[in-house]
Amino acid sequence: MTSASSYVQSMTCRYSPWAEREILCERNYMEVSVRRGVPLIEPNFVQDDPDWSLAYPEATAADNSIWKIVFHLPANRKTTMTVAQAMTNGYGINTTPTRILVRAAYNSTESQPQLIQTVPMAVLRSTTFYKQRWMVMMVDTAVTCPTDGTAFTEQTITWSVPRVLPPLVPTPQITTLDVQMGVDGRKLDPATIHNRDYKLDVGPQLITVKIPVGADGGYYKSHVLDNTYVISYSIEPMLEHTWQDGPEKTKYTVLHPITTPFMPRPPVVTNNTVPKARVFNVTLGTFLPDVQLVKIIVGPETLTVPEANLKGYNVQEHVFPNGSKTYTLQVPFEDPNVKQKVTPPDTRTYILPLTYLLNIVPEDTPFTHPAVVEAILKDIIPPTVTGYCDGAAFYTMVTYGNMGRNWIPFVGSRELGGNLLALYKYHYNDFYGARDYPVVKYLRRPLYFEVELLYSRDPQAELFLENCWATYSADRNSSPKWDVVVDSCENSADEYLTIFHPVSSNARVLFPSHLKRFEVKMFSFTSGRDALKGQIYFHCSVVICDSNRPSDSLCSRRCIPGKQRLGRSAEGMDGGAVKVFVSSGPIELKRDGSLHFMPRSGQFNVWSLLGAAIGVCFYTSLTGSGESSN
Repeated sequence: MTSASSYVQSMTCRYSPWAEREILCERNYMEVSVRRGVPLIEPNFVQDDPDWSLAYPEATAADNSIWKIVFHLPANRKTTMTVAQAMTNGYGINTTPTRILVRAAYNSTESQPQLIQTVPMAVLRSTTFYKQRWMVMMVDTAVTCPTDGTAFTEQTITWSVPRVLPPLVPTPQITTLDVQMGVDGRKLDPATIHNRDYKLDVGPQLITVKIPVGADGGYYKSHVLDNTYVISYSIEPMLEHTWQDGPEKTKYTVLHPITTPFMPRPPVVTNNTVPKARVFNVTLGTFLPDVQLVKIIVGPETLTVPEANLKGYNVQEHVFPNGSKTYTLQVPFEDPNVKQKVTPPDTRTYILPLTYLLNIVPEDTPFTHPAVVEAILKDIIPPTVTGYCDGAAFYTMVTYGNMGRNWIPFVGSRELGGNLLALYKYHYNDFYGARDYPVVKYLRRPLYFEVELLYSRDPQAELFLENCWATYSADRNSSPKWDVVVDSCENSADEYLTIFHPVSSNARVLFPSHLKRFEVKMFSFTSGRDALKGQIYFHCSVVICDSNRPSDSLCSRRCIPGKQRLGRSAEGMDGGAVKVFVSSGPIELKRDGSLHFMPRSGQFNVWSLLGAAIGVCFYTSLTGSGESSN
């Protein structure tokens, strides 16, 4: 450590000249300071003021060289105390070579309440005297201060102080020399008063100050009343009134803290959810800066804010320039804590039950706010049944939709299940397995594929098909090549466009953004004028993106919906998109004798299933475009 350095700094404080009598009304006490010099005899000197005459017997009978104080009470009663006794009783008394000071609490024993011009006042009438052998010096040390005088509306604070105070002056006729106002003990210039929209009015009976609620110079504070969020506004205005009632001046200064009554400000829950995005977007506010969001109860789970963000709920605090704040919360529709209610035939209501746990600092005052947020979406896909036959069998394809398998198939009047399935050798199959390839498909018959991101529970992850194509070789880079999906869109050069199918949540699909499905009808592929025969393979390039991140070139294909185009690649892959390739097993095309040959150039329809992170699987569905399990 080095040795300390010293610096000399000059400071100057300006004080106005002392008036003959100075009265100060503070937050919880009042004091009077009076000059104690012996004045000249004036022609208009007022003789025999009642308080003085009442104090005179005590003064003349007192011991020599002693200070005493006489308190004047109603009905000509009085109490006399020595300085030591008065200080023991909570009074402050002091002298300087030129002044006497008396200080008392508003609620002191000898203080009396009095209503002056409708304003409640605390009045302390006292005379302080000093007895010497050859003279008695008596000083009027009466003091009075307002204990209220405020009125409130939602917009304005009104504070009034009597202009003339009878306990302090012998006559109602006084000459007002100056009136100034301020805040926090500092007088304000007229320009500042005007800019803050304060009003100062000096009337014959009252001096009135008007202050807008929320104006500069004050502050808001949060509170809780019966678990309801309320606020108050506080400010400490100052009033300085200088008057003259004879040859001497009195400067009367009042510092009066004001706090408005509680103003209810129940938080507002705003539902900003766009149902098609399948994510609840909820805003809670508005709060003052001294409010903190501590926890959120979602369904049966109680989560701190960090825990909620780790779960993928995306809780954010938003602070505005005036210091107020709101909180936003995002919860995917597919979250297990989101309830669902179905309204036939195709509407589903998603219900998010919430309870916010908040706290006011630094008092550490907790309160809660419950909310139920709903979003209605027409996202129900009912099951459909199609079928065809060939020379070998009759084929029925059931598209489950997204309502699960809550239905029972019948053949005629007999339920299709159990012994009936075995008797007629029915097959309801799911995804093709490795042993099923090569798969034989007939021309004009649909083939369905699904691509899924496996093992991920991140609701912000989204899977996109970048490009899909068919080849006559298992090598995806071989030729010839027929495009099926180009830049996430159907191949516009093909007469038979790829059909994309929506994906909705169900028992198997927790996050629809993790899947893509599409369909093609099987037509011959051509090379020049020749129709090609034999086995074909399907391939797709797949991109995994983060929907909350800024745009990434690989996640902004023109056919991706606007919300999804805002996505960026998932983190952890060198800042770029996670891109993988998937391929199907061989599929053999055959002509049905009852169908005409119709060559097709470069088109097919697909669903497939994508594995976790980099590991990928490609499945082809036997039964249709609906839900399947593997």
